[in-house]
Amino acid sequence: MTPLANIVSGREGDLVVARVTGELDVSNTAWAGARLRGLLTNHSDALAVDLTATSYLDSAGIALLFVGNNDYRIDIGAAG
Repeated sequence: MTPLANIVSGREGDLVVARVTGELDVSNTAWAGARLRGLLTNHSDALAVDLTATSYLDSAGIALLFVGNNDYRIDIGAAG
């Protein structure tokens, strides 16, 4: 089965960047949330979530990002 979304991460200096491609919706927000939280370590200064290549984002995906932003200080926007 092909996943609806993929998250590829990398570092840009002290910033961890998570690039989300595909669809982020109620069916995969638990997976995506766990993946984003897993990118944060005690060496992380910040996490930016790049939604440039995200083709669909429903209310569950938006809620995930806002909860993450409040809990983990995730920067919602495009990196680069």
